[in-house]
Amino acid sequence: MSGLSRVAVSWLLVVAACSKAPHTTLAVVDASPVASVASVASVAASAAPIDPHALEAACVEKERAHCSAEERYTRGGVDGGDDLEACTRRNALACVSEASRIGSGLSLATLAACARSEADLATRSLALWGQTTSYCTVKGTLAQGRSCAYDSQCSSGHCMTARGAPCGNCGDELPFAAGMACVVDRCGGGLECVNGRCVLPKPEGSACSASEVCSAEASCVGGTCVPRAKKGQRCADDEKSAPACIPPLDCDERSAKCIDRKPGRKPKKLAEACDNGDSCARGYCKKREGERGLCVAYSQDGMGCEVGEDTCQSPARCRDGGCVIGRPFCPAAE
Repeated sequence: MSGLSRVAVSWLLVVAACSKAPHTTLAVVDASPVASVASVASVAASAAPIDPHALEAACVEKERAHCSAEERYTRGGVDGGDDLEACTRRNALACVSEASRIGSGLSLATLAACARSEADLATRSLALWGQTTSYCTVKGTLAQGRSCAYDSQCSSGHCMTARGAPCGNCGDELPFAAGMACVVDRCGGGLECVNGRCVLPKPEGSACSASEVCSAEASCVGGTCVPRAKKGQRCADDEKSAPACIPPLDCDERSAKCIDRKPGRKPKKLAEACDNGDSCARGYCKKREGERGLCVAYSQDGMGCEVGEDTCQSPARCRDGGCVIGRPFCPAAE
């Protein structure tokens, strides 16, 4: 995966420099314009030997499984027109970031298991795949109260982070019993957070309501969980008179039957005029309220950006004025 190692990632947080070395406070892997996955892993390995190429390969395998499933689910391309390999390469950088953090339970073995699990789930049911929030649930070694950025760092498997906050603290395990209060809109054990309470999705044939939801493979129609509609069957997006379609099928407005998902509008080219609802190839629609916009290229990793604006290419986010892949380093609590 030499192509991945050449991906530009300046300003990439040292996920792990500070990860496997608790007292390291380095915030950038490499001050030069280019940093590779291997360099990230090498820094991370200072306290715990790790083969950066093996870590890179494991993350690539995991992210290819995810991007492939995402492509099948959306049928509209990955990340505004980016191809499968581009999605895989960039997400692998974020994967290395997480796997390199102090206490992380992501290892070569667990990453491989994650890849198999996600691929199997997407093959078995895209409906269930689309509902799953985490395809790789692992626990780390950090005790309750320790500073964290990812769930995988905590022995409880739960990093409590306030909405929008970059860092949090390891908390108790998420609630695993139906009826318990959600924790920041989250539940464990396959439960869903509905109206502040953890509920177990109902199987086909069960009674359902606004507070008693159906499993991803079913729709609540007339107070009963019924199977999602297949191609050619009657459907309704609002699920009032008929079930929703099985992904990636769409419910045709005219015939009210499930059809193959129609391709989305072709992404606009850079420097082309755009408006609400338009996607831009390798970029985003920059516009002012009430005016037409223009497709401009994403801010490159390490380059300047505007907080709150979607100017960085996924999975990079704007932090401290620059596009960064991976969450910020959160100093481990003493």
